Amino acid sequence: MHRRRSSEGLGRRDANLNQMIDKDLPSVDPATQAVHPPVVEVRQPPLVAPIYGTSVFVFPDLETVDQAFTTPGDFVYSRMENPNTLALGQQVAALEGAEAGIACSSGQAALWLAMEATCAPGQRLWYAHHLYGGTLDLIQTEIASRRPISAFDPWADSLPSFAAGEGVLVESISNPLCRPSPLGRLAQHCRETGARLVVDNTFATPVCCRPLDRGADVVVHSLTKAISGHAHVILGAVVGRQELVAEAARLRGRLGMVADARAAWLALEGAKTLFVRQQQAVANASDLARHLDAHPAVKATYYPSLGSDQSWKMDLLSPGALLAFDVGSEQRANTLIRGLRLIVLAPSLGDVATTVSHPGLTSHRSLGAAQKAAIGVTEGLIRLSVGIEQVADLWQDLAQALAAVS
Repeated sequence: MHRRRSSEGLGRRDANLNQMIDKDLPSVDPATQAVHPPVVEVRQPPLVAPIYGTSVFVFPDLETVDQAFTTPGDFVYSRMENPNTLALGQQVAALEGAEAGIACSSGQAALWLAMEATCAPGQRLWYAHHLYGGTLDLIQTEIASRRPISAFDPWADSLPSFAAGEGVLVESISNPLCRPSPLGRLAQHCRETGARLVVDNTFATPVCCRPLDRGADVVVHSLTKAISGHAHVILGAVVGRQELVAEAARLRGRLGMVADARAAWLALEGAKTLFVRQQQAVANASDLARHLDAHPAVKATYYPSLGSDQSWKMDLLSPGALLAFDVGSEQRANTLIRGLRLIVLAPSLGDVATTVSHPGLTSHRSLGAAQKAAIGVTEGLIRLSVGIEQVADLWQDLAQALAAVS
């Protein structure tokens, strides 16, 4: 029996496997053959990259495997890196204008890796008091067991006295009240004090904000959201300065936080349409925010471009596809949600379809009543993640549901 194993077309790192091609294998029993299927040689590169659904890679000899452990771009074991996960990390880095990037198993994993990589051992983590509830829970439990933590107000007239080696975490657009963070001001203060600025850019995406251009050191994404865009993966990414991402990658491999290859492939496919999706979603969100702001059943509407204050343009390229509005009570919020026919209740964001969420009962449910009140998460607050549908249909659905609230 003759079987060809080929790595042609798979890139530079596979060139050293050429000696494995054209091996003459002995005739074997069908039961043995079943375990050793042929590997088809690909002479032309595919339009869409394949999924590398393998846990481990093979080598012709000990010298090659030893070299692979220390050669960037070589693959040994998918817990450390895989061609799909490597491509995804590089793509997000390119979208953000970063020196390097890695894909990891979730947005929470990305946050943990970024915070650990940017804070020197034993140094304090400063975090904005307005953050995703899951992030606050992660910081106030797991991170607090490893280092000092302190909340701060990034919009205050004066910022805390950060110190060299400390980390500072903010969101480019806060969750859920959609308030833009003063990234340029924060980055300058971090440079002056020697602290490192980490920005969660999940709400904004690289389409609406480029934190590294504003002076951030590291950017974090939940790729589960708008970058993948189709609600079918759980993934995260850490991108930024080379040495900080390298430390995050070391921790990722040791702790088994690498992204799944198939999920990474799906996210790369979804990211191809990120810009066209976001442009439509942002246009829709801007229109809906104006309608909601004028509706008598809505107590308050939160969206960066509402009102006369245009300072958001200092740090954002566009106001984003997320908004929030308050209808006054949990009962009224539930009435509205039950009345929706097109828009669905789903505790996530960034999908091509428009969804609503109730932060008090979902994203920020781990917070106590006092902490929710302090950051404006009221019982009547609804977060709207705007998709790419026709905006007239979206407003028609919201208007008829709001009529029941009124």
